[in-house]
This record gives sequence, C-alpha cells and structure tokens, in this order.
Amino acid sequence: MSELKLTKGLGKYLNYYKGLDDYYLPFFYWVKKKYPIKKVLYPGSYTHITPSLVFPEVVYIDNTKSSEITFRDKNTKKFINHYKFYDEKSEWRFYLTDYRKIPNEKPSSFDLLISISAGFISVACVKYLKEGGFLLSDNDHNDAARAYVSKRYEFIGVLNNLKSSRHTHHSKNTEKKDLLDDKYVIAKREEIKNASEIKWISTDLNQYFQPKKTLELTLDMVEEILTISPSKLSYRFKKNLNDKQHSPDKNRECVL
Repeated sequence: MSELKLTKGLGKYLNYYKGLDDYYLPFFYWVKKKYPIKKVLYPGSYTHITPSLVFPEVVYIDNTKSSEITFRDKNTKKFINHYKFYDEKSEWRFYLTDYRKIPNEKPSSFDLLISISAGFISVACVKYLKEGGFLLSDNDHNDAARAYVSKRYEFIGVLNNLKSSRHTHHSKNTEKKDLLDDKYVIAKREEIKNASEIKWISTDLNQYFQPKKTLELTLDMVEEILTISPSKLSYRFKKNLNDKQHSPDKNRECVL
C-alpha cells in the first residue's frame, strides 16, 4: 500500500504484534464469526491495535505513556481501514489511564472484554460488560483462573492454536515492510479466514483449572499472584493454559 508509511507509531505495533501475522488475530476472527460482537473493551492493550481489524468499535486503555504514539499516528488509522475484515466504518478510542478508572464509557455497554497479560481485568472491568457478554482471556496473569472461580462468569470453552505459541510466534524476525506487502497480506487474509490453526474446545472442561495437589481451585489460591511471584505459587495446574489455550472465553452472568 503505497500511501501507508512506516511511521514510528505504526512501526512500534508492527515490530511486536506483526500486523496481519499477529498471533492473536485468528482468535479474534474466530470469536467474531461465532458471536455477534460489535463493541469491544481492551484494558491493558499497550499498542495492540489488532482487534480493530476484526471488530468495528474498540476502546483501548493503557497507562503506559509509550503506547500513546501508536494511537496518535495517522498511519495507524490508515492501516486499520485498509486491512480490516468488515465493511462498517472503524471506530476506536484510546485512553491513557489506569483501566480501573475508565472515563466516558457506560457500564453494561460492551459485548466483549479482552484480557491479555494485564492483571485481573475480569474483576476491574466486568461492570462494562453487557449481561451475556463475553470475556476472552489468557492466563498469564491468572485472570482466566480468576474469572473461573467467580460467580459472575461461566466457563464455556477454550481456544487453542494448533500451530504455534505466542512467544515463539512473536519472536519471529519479519521485516516490517514485508508485513505490508500486498501479496503477503492477501495470503495472510485467506489463512486467517480459513482459521485452520484454531481449535475450539467446549466439552470436558473439567480438565482445565485443576490444581495438582488439591481437588478444587479457590479464590484465595488465585489471588496469591497479587502478593508473590508466579514461580512461587502454592499450586500448579495439571494442564498449562498459558500459550496454547489463549482463552477461556465468555462472560458476565455467562462466561469464561
């Protein structure tokens, strides 16, 4: 795309998240196909603008000042509008603030809450979800486990990437200019629409979030992470949910 320049803000996003080669993009696309999601809240987003390629309206919140440059970059908007997977006009807002104090957004107004390695978002931001809305969460910061023990959420399934893990995917060395190459983009779009690497698991869910040494996961166990290092937690899960399962999914009075 000749008019799209690799400016600093857009480049910051592409450098880590890889544009259409983003590890998370197939997950977002799969969720959008399965559920009627329009409006999304993404606390702790940093520069991760990928959800706007899939969802028409996204609100991003992060208190890291260095993340602001991506959202202020005019080429970020051009990138979204050129590569988005929907026909509607894209709309997104960014708040440089603590996600516990989100301004100007109404409670119970979002269809989807995204929680990726940013603390207990399922607790701090649940009030913004509509009844029957969805939570899409990884478990790097134990937020998926936190939602699992909450009475506000129902655990409905796990999404797996069968081909890659997040850390190996994002460590790939790909030139930023190649990520914007038209032939490359066309191939990636077809690959994402195919979603062949995504597996949805909605049965036998009792195999997840099971500690090795006790019969049941409790709130006190999950909240240990607030006071001690994850490596020193008193429990370990029988099955690792960190990378391969990007997500217990659904929510508010229905979900994870």
